[in-house]
Amino acid sequence: MTVCLMFQKPPHRRPDLTDPTRSSKRPRTFDLPAWVLAAPKQVESTAADKVVPLAADDLLTLAEAAAQLRISPRTLRRMVKAGDVTTIRIGRQLRFGRDTLWREINNLGSSRE
Repeated sequence: MTVCLMFQKPPHRRPDLTDPTRSSKRPRTFDLPAWVLAAPKQVESTAADKVVPLAADDLLTLAEAAAQLRISPRTLRRMVKAGDVTTIRIGRQLRFGRDTLWREINNLGSSRE
């Protein structure tokens, strides 16, 4: 059995830590573009930018939402697929915001007239 030495990896070289030009105390800023080094601009936030966190009680599972609406979970899935109801996906599971769900269901009847 012969071993081909031509395809062996070269030994791993550790960086020379004794190099005086290399300093870990000071970041290397000369390689970075000017826009990276510039101070961040202050931006005024609008009402649309503010996100209201949802509590765990405000989110309904598919079965809970269907039970509250008194419809089949399959029907609710069809409504989601048609884009009539907004959902939040957590992994593969669907979650419905309680207030958003009722608001969309109430507006659903008025938009079809």
